[in-house]
Amino acid sequence: MNRFGHLAAIGLLGGLLAGACGGGDDGGGGTANAETFCKSVCERQNVCDRSRDTLTCINDCRNETATTFPKLRGEVSSMLTSCVNNKDCTTLTTTSTLLLQCAAEARATLAPSTMGQSFCTELVTAFDRCGSEVSQVETITRAECLEITKLNNDRALSDARMCTQKPCRDIATCLDVTLAFTGTSSSGGGGSSPGGGGSSPGGGGSNPGGGGSSPGGPVMCGGATAENGCQTCVFTSCCGSLMACASNAACASLFDCILECPDNDTACEDNCANTYPDGISLINAYAGCFTNMCSAACGGGGGGSSGGGQSG
Repeated sequence: MNRFGHLAAIGLLGGLLAGACGGGDDGGGGTANAETFCKSVCERQNVCDRSRDTLTCINDCRNETATTFPKLRGEVSSMLTSCVNNKDCTTLTTTSTLLLQCAAEARATLAPSTMGQSFCTELVTAFDRCGSEVSQVETITRAECLEITKLNNDRALSDARMCTQKPCRDIATCLDVTLAFTGTSSSGGGGSSPGGGGSSPGGGGSNPGGGGSSPGGPVMCGGATAENGCQTCVFTSCCGSLMACASNAACASLFDCILECPDNDTACEDNCANTYPDGISLINAYAGCFTNMCSAACGGGGGGSSGGGQSG
């Protein structure tokens, strides 16, 4: 099996491509808004420090933010860019720090969505059910939850609702994968605390295509229903990053190209990566989620990533 053989096993990208264009309030986040944000950051940094290469900065920023922006409400994406544009050279820092600072400013002006309020009710109920099975570090109060949801769009929150049905020890990790700016994991993975702690802007994925399901209902992602244990895991834990790839032309083309490669033909996969370099960060985000969350459910075929012969 090649490094991305599990993509063929799931075999749903074609259907999900249509689902990614479906209705629903995805908040307008995604690749376009990440690109706008990154250009703003790097152009401002270049003004303050001419020694910085703008194109290198933009590429690095794309990699850091590729899976964060599809989770965000549309107004949040715009607010982040405006925040950066208003920074002067004395307050302009690294991309990840700017993202945290500007997210905190955006959060202070927003109210939780209806979906966010419903999700937080379910999450607090889940943590109450878990009791001492989860540490205090991993749990969050309803107030903290509402602060987190202010930034995330309804489709990301729909994904996150499925986390409340997971075994207690897996809830925090699932939240870090599905939402932006969480900080619920005791291992330090993904997101920032509502007070503005550390973050992993590129962590996890989002669901621009409307994944998730209501508790007890069928497990869905982008309009497709899970038909086996492997798909159920992927749709529950990695729908966001799978849909982020499906809704991006370069990633979808890279995906299709890799599926045509013979097993264990790394030269073929590297050629695909060189042909569609703009899809690498998104497909790696999905592969990482799959490896961490679903390799066992899908027969132990760990995902891997496209090291593709691309340089910076």
